[in-house]
Amino acid sequence: MFDTRDSPSVVAGSVRERILRFASNARRPLHLGSSLSAVEILVAVLVVLRPQKRRDVFILSKGHGALGLYAALAEAGVFTDHDLETFGLSGTALPVHPQRGGDWWNRFATGSLGHGVGLGLGVVMARTYGAEVGRCLVVVGDGECQEGSVWEAAAAAVELDARGLCVVVDSNEYGQTGRIAGPSAADGLHRQFAALGWRTRVMDGHDAEQLVAELQTFGSGSTPRALIARTVKGRGSSAVIDGLPGSHFAPLSQR
Repeated sequence: MFDTRDSPSVVAGSVRERILRFASNARRPLHLGSSLSAVEILVAVLVVLRPQKRRDVFILSKGHGALGLYAALAEAGVFTDHDLETFGLSGTALPVHPQRGGDWWNRFATGSLGHGVGLGLGVVMARTYGAEVGRCLVVVGDGECQEGSVWEAAAAAVELDARGLCVVVDSNEYGQTGRIAGPSAADGLHRQFAALGWRTRVMDGHDAEQLVAELQTFGSGSTPRALIARTVKGRGSSAVIDGLPGSHFAPLSQR
């Protein structure tokens, strides 16, 4: 696990450095901006979920941010730097999008957007019906929230009293083809989740300590919880995201 002497923000800085170091050496297309925006969120997830004895589950619904997840797991000692170097290569255990495995962080294959909230709801309901599963925390993208399946699952979660479900939106204001605005921007997402009956908060997605504090108690309320985390796509990189064609999936050298 992370060195307990380090604050979550210090750990996040190390994870971000690890991502950029890998990207500078890889010289191949990466979902770099989406991975960098979610670093503090992913660090908070590992701080909150991994030490728990209960069988909590994490779903990275925005599967294209997998490099960020793997780098955080490497920082926690789950993977080595050599493992990380195989990211996205043929035969690797660390594919570009997460594949289904047996650990708490890869129960489901993701990358086809819009399914994580529904899967998380299924995990929580399985607990309700007697399976040995704890809470479920799902990280989605703001662009992903344009998928109708996200809102079908969000509405059902309230109807089914899925209080053990928490969704964190990485609201970095960019999708694959451009800027996010309107209902899928942070304030719009806050209103939509709240209107459905979720306990909802908009917060700084790069404040690792506050993210940890907020996530420590998820599952203890009477409704599912949604955190809209305002982030910066590509945070930590000098690359200009706005107006750069192809920046969603590109080598660092092209940015």
